Amino acid sequence: MLIEAGHARTYISVISLIDTNILVYRFDPRFPQKQRIAVEVLRSGVMNETLRIPHQALMEFVAVVTRVDRGTQPLLSDAHARRETEELLMQFTVLYPNAVVFRTALRGVAAYQLSWFDAHLWAYVADMVRLSVSFGTANQVSSC
Repeated sequence: MLIEAGHARTYISVISLIDTNILVYRFDPRFPQKQRIAVEVLRSGVMNETLRIPHQALMEFVAVVTRVDRGTQPLLSDAHARRETEELLMQFTVLYPNAVVFRTALRGVAAYQLSWFDAHLWAYVADMVRLSVSFGTANQVSSC
């Protein structure tokens, strides 16, 4: 019996974390190119199921898009921000902290002088890599 190699391709899904800026740029008309890129990144992430949103990115999103600075209007009304956040919760996997992630974030602040929010993002990535390795999967993790 003769077995030939096929032309099949192997793909590895790359899971990425979305930063608050991507969520905000989607609604910020002051930066049309960044807005277009944000829309494309989010749309692709929904279609490919390759994006995760840390819960604090959602909290920051609501705070930023509803903030009223002196002499400006918010990017979104409170009601619109709530609707958009609900949509994000339905469309993406949201990562919530656990004790391991929280402790890793604490270490990130102490050891690397990361900001508290950046330390959480770093901790989520570290946790995703740890889980990927412990389950023996070939998934790669990257951060946006």
